[in-house]
This record gives sequence, C-alpha cells and structure tokens, in this order.
Amino acid sequence: MRFAIAAAVNVEDLVGILGQVPLAVCALEIPSLRILAANQALASLAAAGNPAEIVGVTLSEEVQRGVLSDLLPPLREAAAAGGNLPPREVHAQLGGESRDLLVQCHPLGLHAGAMVAILTEITTQRQMERALCEREHQYRALFEENPYPMYIYDQETLAFLAANDAMLRQSGYSRDELLSMTVKEIWPPEDASAFLESERQNQPGKVMAGVWRHRRKDGSTLYVDLFAHSIIYQGRAARVVLAHDVTERIEAEERLKLTTSELSAIFQALPDLYFRLKADGTILDYRAGHEASLYLPPSEFKGRRVQDVLPPPAACHILKGIERTSREHALTTVEYPLPNETGTRIFEARLVPVLDGQVVAIARDITESREAEERLRTSEINYRSIFDAVNDAILVHDPATGRILDVNRKMREMYGYTTEETRALTIGDLSANEEPYTLSRALEWVHRAAQGEPQLFEWLAKDRSGRRFWVEVNLKRATIGGEERLLAVVRDITERKRAIQEVEAAHQRMRRGEDERKRFYREMIRAVTHDKLHLVDAHEIPTVGQLVLSVPLDQPDHYARLRDELRQIAQKAGMTPETTSDLLMAAGEAATNAIKHATCSESTIYLAPDRIIVRVSDRGSGIQPEDLPGALLLPGFSTRVSLGMGYTIMLRLADRVWLATSAEGTVVQLEKWIHPEDHQEPALTSALEKM
Repeated sequence: MRFAIAAAVNVEDLVGILGQVPLAVCALEIPSLRILAANQALASLAAAGNPAEIVGVTLSEEVQRGVLSDLLPPLREAAAAGGNLPPREVHAQLGGESRDLLVQCHPLGLHAGAMVAILTEITTQRQMERALCEREHQYRALFEENPYPMYIYDQETLAFLAANDAMLRQSGYSRDELLSMTVKEIWPPEDASAFLESERQNQPGKVMAGVWRHRRKDGSTLYVDLFAHSIIYQGRAARVVLAHDVTERIEAEERLKLTTSELSAIFQALPDLYFRLKADGTILDYRAGHEASLYLPPSEFKGRRVQDVLPPPAACHILKGIERTSREHALTTVEYPLPNETGTRIFEARLVPVLDGQVVAIARDITESREAEERLRTSEINYRSIFDAVNDAILVHDPATGRILDVNRKMREMYGYTTEETRALTIGDLSANEEPYTLSRALEWVHRAAQGEPQLFEWLAKDRSGRRFWVEVNLKRATIGGEERLLAVVRDITERKRAIQEVEAAHQRMRRGEDERKRFYREMIRAVTHDKLHLVDAHEIPTVGQLVLSVPLDQPDHYARLRDELRQIAQKAGMTPETTSDLLMAAGEAATNAIKHATCSESTIYLAPDRIIVRVSDRGSGIQPEDLPGALLLPGFSTRVSLGMGYTIMLRLADRVWLATSAEGTVVQLEKWIHPEDHQEPALTSALEKM
C-alpha cells in the first residue's frame, strides 16, 4: 500500500485521521524520524499519556527515555528507503515488557520525505505459536484463557473442534452452536471459495496468515488477521487459528485512501516544485504552487526531457540522480544551478522511486539557505581567528559539569596539551591540586560563575610537564552558538607575582632600615639627654596620675586659661613658685607650638603624688624624621620661620619629656616633680651647650 500524501499536511488533520485507527499508527518525518502525528495506541506504546506528549519529538529522544529503542533500526531503514518497509516482525521491549510487533511503513508524502508507520502487536500470536509446542495441558490453558479469538478445526471435514471464549464473543455463537458448524459457515459466500483454495494449497505444518472476513451470527462481517498453524488435535490433522479483529484498522486504511485527493490539493499550496519523471528524464507531470517559480512555462517542458529544456549542468545533475534512484531504489538528493535574470539560483531536488520505474522529484530553491551557510562559515572562520589570536588562554566549559569543550592556541601553548587532549581533562588536571588549589575549590568558582556572577581570582596552575605557575582566571557566563557556556580567560602572572614579591621584599628591607634608624634616633636622644627625653610612638606614652583638667587649644585665649588652671593646680599640690614658673613656661611652649602649627589641639593635666603631668596633642603634620635630631637638641633649630627654641626650653625646664610625632600629629607629655629636691637627675643644660 502506498500513500501520495504531502508531508506538510495540516497536523490537526493528520491527528484527526490517525485518531480513528485502532492500531498504533504515527506519521514520521524523513530522515529525522520526528513524530508529526500519532494516535492513542502509539502514545501508549511510547509510555505517554496522550499523543500530544510525543508529537514534535524524535524517536531518538524517546530512545533516550528507554522507550521504542528496538523500533529505531527498522524505522531508520524505512526512512533510508524513502518510507518503504515491507511487513517486518520486531521483538521489542516496550513499557518494561517484551513484545512482538509487525512493523509496516509506507510513504506519506512525495516531496518532503514523510512516512506512515503502522505497528501491529502480534505478541500474543507468537506466544501462542510457541505455546502450542508445549504439553497439552499448557496449550489448553493458553488456548482457553487467551484474550484473542481462537479456534481449532478439522482440516479434512472443516468442522470446528474447539473455540475459546473470545471466539464465542467475537462470533456471537454459543460453544455448542459453533462446535456443530464448519468453518465454511463463518465465511462470507464470496470469500469461502478463496479460503478453501488457500486451505488446499497450504502444506501441512505451514503457517497460513492474512487478512480475511468472518461473518457473525447476526449476519454482520468483520475483518480478521488470521494466523493458522497445523497441529495434531485429538488424533486428527487440524489447524489452530488466531483471529485478531482488525476491522477498525482496515476501515481506517480505507479512510486514509479517501483523504488522498484532499491532501493532494493541500500539496498545491506548498512552495516546492513537484515533477514526475521517467527513467530517461521525460517530464510526465508537474505541480507548482506558483507557475512563476518554474524555470520555463509548463507548455515548454511537459512531455519533454530535462536535458532538452534545462541547461546542461542542471540536466546532468538531475539525470545522475534519476539513474542512482532507479538503481538503488532509494531517496537521492542532488543540487543544481539555474540561471535567471537576477543571477544564478541553487536548487535542491529530492528524488524518490515510484511505480513503473518512474521517479518523483521535489525541488526547492535553497539559494538563501546556502548563502546563510556561507555567511555562517565565514563568521566561524573569523571567530576562530580572533579566538586563536588572543594572547590570553581561553577555555570554553560546560557550565553544568565544568567539562572543557574548546580551547584556543594560547591555552595549548601555556599548558602543553592538544585540543583533543584537553577535552579529556578536568579542571583538577590543570591545577596544582594542593590546598586551596584543588578540583573541589575550582568547581566552587565554576558554580558561582555559572549562576551569572563573574569571578576573578588567582590560581596555582600546572602544565603537562608538571611545572607550576601562577595565573589570573576570569570566569564569565556567555552564549556561544545558541548554547550557554562558561568562558575562562587565563593569564600567566608568574612574572608579575615574582615582581610583586621582589617589591615586597624591598619594602620589608626598607621598613627594617627605617625601624633601625628610628631605634638609633631614640637611643641617641635618650643618651644625649641623660634619659630625660623619650622619643616613642603615641601608644607608648604612659598615663600617670589622675586626670584633673582637659583644655582645648583651638584659640589663642585657650593658652591663658591653661596657664591659670595649671598655676592653681601646682599651688594646691605644694609646688614652689620657682618650680611652678618652670612648669608654666614649659607647658606654654608646648601649647604655643600646637596652637601655631597644628589643628584640633588639646591639653590634659594629670596629678600624681610626686609630679604634675601636662599632655599636649595635635593633628599637625609632625616633625619629619630627618629633622628630629636638630629640632630636639639644637637650640634655635626650626623647620619654620620662628626662633626654634620650643623643645630646647621644654627640655631645660621639664624633668621628663615624652614625644610622639608622625604624619598624623604630635603628642608632647611634660612631667615636673612637685618636690625636685627628692629627685636628683643629671642636668641637661651642660649637655646641650656642648653640642
């Protein structure tokens, strides 16, 4: 049976037609085996709830789900044969069960490569045939309980010998009625003679199969697919028959035949060109939605040979395709050029064999698609050129698994692998694999980048030889060729890391030198001042006694308040007028420096049992390290236009001075004994005068 139905038929129409067929039937696209339409029976075989769940998918996708895998080889063979496949039995695993199916395929369309596949389940029949070879009691149980109609008749008398319940339900007769009849009585009169002739021609032991008609008790007829096998039953030569009701299938096939003309009309609306050709290239018929798309008017090519109406290059391609199609009896695709007023167009013709050695050609203008393919090819070449020209290593990953899909030239040079070798590697193979540069940590970076958050980090890498080197990795999600990918841009920063380390080492040496110089200054100053002047950091200045007063030094009049308050504190503590005068002058110098040369200055006064402490702090620029010796020890030294006597006066008049100075500010703490006679310390005056 052949079908001349267009592949681009309205899917809703196909679904409506196939829904009437009781067998598992579907329409498939060639060669992709994409399901165009299917009925409920086919959906059930595919473990789907309804046909809509599988329409639009390919059988290869169903195979991935573990469904219909055993049907894929014969259907592919049918596709390769242009949709033709004689009835073929297939043993398949469907729905977790082993089943026997009779697979038939017929072309569904002449132009687009589509076919209809009819799957008849014959599992039970084959099981029955095998069961008949078993012991009698097993056969009887299978016979009686079989859901399909079965009966046994005497080959000589044609009398019924046995029938199962399914046969009784199918025929409408009781068991006693049927066993009193011959098989001739259930055959329509017009079929009985043909059945008897078939019976006479069948040799003992041979299987008789085919579609016949049975007549019910009520006079109605039905189509049955018969499988008959010779047996010895109760000592008689007999045949056991399984009669599967295929009435609905046959009626559905007849309805499909009736729709051929309607679907052919639909074909007229398609953009393709249809030609029916003889083996010598003679054009017998044509179809075109728009005759303007034809190379010549129909009157100029119908009945003539393609080599007489088409340019030699095009005719040569078509004739070779016809010859191959006829020889191999299979679909052949050829391309050929056709010039027109705007240039040369490229056509693709699909040639399929039909009856009487004829060939049907479905031609389509593919100029635009070929041009698009060329643009894509050029784009891919440009992409690859840029991809390999980048001076950073680039790796393209699968964001779900992290698997390496592609690499550029710089990556191959950096790591020492070929492109093929990298596809077998993991991220761990390119890492040092020591904490924290392990595969698990790398996959954490990949996961975060796959979520859409770009990642930039340093990594300890390893090349093919085992050499370890530092890289900077930039991970970013990107779409390449319509697929979500993860790009890793890797830059070798080994030299940069080495330079940073060298700079850091130099800074450390410099800091050690500065620390040594600071320590030298401090020790020298303490020695020169006989431990009277302590050059320290701010946190090293001790807090002695109880806080009794805090005075800001933001304004000049704050100086007078400080002197007044400090005089009263000294008098109450029992300090002599001469000692008080020294304290006021020393504190005045410290406060004057803070007011003149800094901002946010403040003075605090502490009282201890044996001394008065004045601390003056500011947020000035401090004294530069190179100026410290001169500013502290040389009378008249100054970095500004002033007398430069401040620290000289403070050292002469105070009993102990603490100084912390830096770019953040200066803290001066003066200590004065309440009773100097109790503290005999070396005089500083002589030491300073000698300098």
